[in-house]
Amino acid sequence: MAGRLSAPSGRYAGKSAEERKAERRRRFLDAALELFGGGPGYRNTTVAALSEAAGLSTRQFYEEFRTLEDVLAALHLQVNDWAEAAVLAAAARTVDAPLAERAAAIFRAYAADVTGDPR
Repeated sequence: MAGRLSAPSGRYAGKSAEERKAERRRRFLDAALELFGGGPGYRNTTVAALSEAAGLSTRQFYEEFRTLEDVLAALHLQVNDWAEAAVLAAAARTVDAPLAERAAAIFRAYAADVTGDPR
């Protein structure tokens, strides 16, 4: 109908609300990895410092997480997901290899993943 406003699309800067939320979460987790693992450490990081490092507000922090402990738990799950992906890729690459060779490749992939980043 001419002259009627259309319903808002929920998109901002070309991204949906879900995409923006996922981006904010990723930014908080990236900043947490830097601060917890390579910066002042978990115990010495504040919500304000984490928010600043992520380039986001503390209000946005509390929209994503309840506490810094929740961020630490989410980061732990993310690191586990990365290790799992490395293990599954090694298992797929060695599917036809003898068991000992396959097990060694899977272990090497896991060890390389969990020790490759000093944070």
